Amino acid sequence: MSPERRGALVALGDQPQVRERTVRRIVAAFVKPGAALVVPSYQMQRGHPWLVSRALWPDLLALSPTQTGRDFLNAHADQILYLPAEDDSILRDLDTPEDYERQRPT
Repeated sequence: MSPERRGALVALGDQPQVRERTVRRIVAAFVKPGAALVVPSYQMQRGHPWLVSRALWPDLLALSPTQTGRDFLNAHADQILYLPAEDDSILRDLDTPEDYERQRPT
């Protein structure tokens, strides 16, 4: 692992509609001093993707098979910098072909 890697973006594969500008805003917030964990939120709900500092990777990698990202975020709640999202794309996911068809640009 290269020492210049400062963080990792945790993104879900079933959220292709997350806007590029949202990801750029998350990265911009992360590079500010003191941001260990940047999580977008919309109407007080956490979403994805989120960016986690290298210092927290061991805790993330140590999650048991029964634990989730939510467990990790709850354990590090005091280190989260919440970034208000412009829309709910950070919350929506596409689980079925019908979900995809509804979201697909025409």
